[in-house]
Amino acid sequence: MKSMSKSIRIIFAAFILSSLASVSPSTSMLHAQEAKPRVAVIPVSIADKNNIQLNIISDRVTETAGLILRFMNEYEYVKDPVPLSGYSREEMLAYCTREKIDNLVYGRAVQEIDDSYTIEMSVFSREAEETTTTRKEKAESALDIFSTTDRITFSLIEGFSGRHIAFGSIAITFASDKGSFIPFIDGEEFPADTDTFRQVLTGDRTVQIKQNRMTGTYVIHTEKITVKEGAESSISLVIPYLLEDEQEVLSEFDKIIEKNRDKLSRKDKVTDAYNKIDSLLIDTPYNLSLSELRDKYRNERAAWEAELAAKPVLDKREIIIGFHAGAGISNVKEAWENDSENPYDVDEINSQNNLGPTAGFFLEYQLLNNISLQAEYNRNEKVYYKEDDGTTHYIKTTEIPLMLKYMIKTDIGRFAILMGAAYHNIYDEGNMIMPELADAYLTEDGIGPVAGIEYSYKINRHVFNLGIRASSINVLEYTAVEGEGDFRLDSSTVEFLVGYGYNFGGKGNKVQTEESREKWLFPVHAGFMYMQDSDSPYSPLVEAGFLYRFTETKYFGLTGFALSEGGGPLLTMAWTKDPDRVINSIGFIIMPMQDMIIGAGGYNFAWKRFSIGAIFGGPLDDVQHIAYGLAAGYYF
Repeated sequence: MKSMSKSIRIIFAAFILSSLASVSPSTSMLHAQEAKPRVAVIPVSIADKNNIQLNIISDRVTETAGLILRFMNEYEYVKDPVPLSGYSREEMLAYCTREKIDNLVYGRAVQEIDDSYTIEMSVFSREAEETTTTRKEKAESALDIFSTTDRITFSLIEGFSGRHIAFGSIAITFASDKGSFIPFIDGEEFPADTDTFRQVLTGDRTVQIKQNRMTGTYVIHTEKITVKEGAESSISLVIPYLLEDEQEVLSEFDKIIEKNRDKLSRKDKVTDAYNKIDSLLIDTPYNLSLSELRDKYRNERAAWEAELAAKPVLDKREIIIGFHAGAGISNVKEAWENDSENPYDVDEINSQNNLGPTAGFFLEYQLLNNISLQAEYNRNEKVYYKEDDGTTHYIKTTEIPLMLKYMIKTDIGRFAILMGAAYHNIYDEGNMIMPELADAYLTEDGIGPVAGIEYSYKINRHVFNLGIRASSINVLEYTAVEGEGDFRLDSSTVEFLVGYGYNFGGKGNKVQTEESREKWLFPVHAGFMYMQDSDSPYSPLVEAGFLYRFTETKYFGLTGFALSEGGGPLLTMAWTKDPDRVINSIGFIIMPMQDMIIGAGGYNFAWKRFSIGAIFGGPLDDVQHIAYGLAAGYYF
């Protein structure tokens, strides 16, 4: 079947050229000298569409005729012409006129009763408005076809073109590395990886080799050769290992790896670079040797991951800054050492167990994976003395604890034990410690131990904590004004604290980060407040809080505000369809305070989480003391 198809293809090509030779002089008159006659080849018509042999004849003859016409370069070959609807003279003339075709090659093939094949081909001339040439050949057997069709084809082509027609071959060999490629001869594309072309018309040919590579399709080889009759022309193909832009791409990833491989906090960047390199090198048919480079990168990655696994896991150091507030239960006592020989013989003069407020700021810095250093600045108030008439006197304490913090961590929570020391500054405003100092203020300093436990919960970079602290201090050792002995002030305190911090280092909470961003909002604002009928009418304003989404569009939470003369909480509601676009929130509270009913409220509008808002408040029964202000901030 293959030999028969080849013979039929040659017969058809020879017949076409013979037919075209007879119309060539007339068609050349239709065009300017630089124009080429437009020639189209219509697939051979076959009566039996299910006949495999006839289908092969139709396909192969059309392909071979087109290839010869393109290589001869005397004609403008029309590729893939539209189908011809009929074979009458009028139909073919209308077709050629509409499609601007000078010569139309068409034909038919039938299988005879004796299993021979008759092929009839014709050429219709648009200028002559008729079929100018018809030829018929009969293929008796495959053995007869080879010799006769070769002679007829070459003879007709020589008569048509006016030159000797002969064929040579082209062979492509690899100089070193092997890889897939796409060959082109005189601009005509051939099947990928074809390395031998048996029948190529003699003459000067341009061979071009393209490859689909890492970053696109590139021409990697272009060569002009002369094909000689009966001879093989050889092309030595050098497949590039890496092109310049491919080397640049890999080099950029190499730089990322080299810069970040020793930093645990940037391991994601290294992993991403290795992943992208692997995706570029995972399929490299254009150069099979690149599999060695892919294996090299994979081995490097495995070694890096093993080295990483051997290191203690310490991400970018956490730096948490925040504030806390609560209450402290204190025992404050003044004692008199009345025996210098026995300093432990102490008479207690005054002792008070009391509950007082405490508030402050903290800074936490991560030292090791589970150990941090925490420093705080706290202010608290303690009852020092109660007179017989019920008057209460206070002392105020400034504490600066410095503690080591050991943590037991989970994904989003941590339990911590804190131990350290605290600097205390005792401020006695009522002169109760040394009554003989009638009109003066007294401050004393001291250092004492502090310890505690704490539980923290993280949402992204936001840290909420609950803590218990115990501290003690012994200060104000002085000699009595009258009598023997020394006086001192002892204070032991247990504090219960609620706090909030923001993690400026580390990576925050890696678990359900995006979901948490949608469920939680954390507003922080700062501004100024104006208070009517006040000695200091202007006060800085700070707001901070949290909001939790309880429906698709609504949030509910708590916002705290602080002024120079006080502050309080706001029950807050927000509504938004998209937290990254528009957020509207209102806050309000009504609460009793010092025999008054205090009200406060506020409104914030946020665009892309940047916010501006107003706040107001004051006694409900006294509009002369209303306060109001403006603040700007951000919803984390």
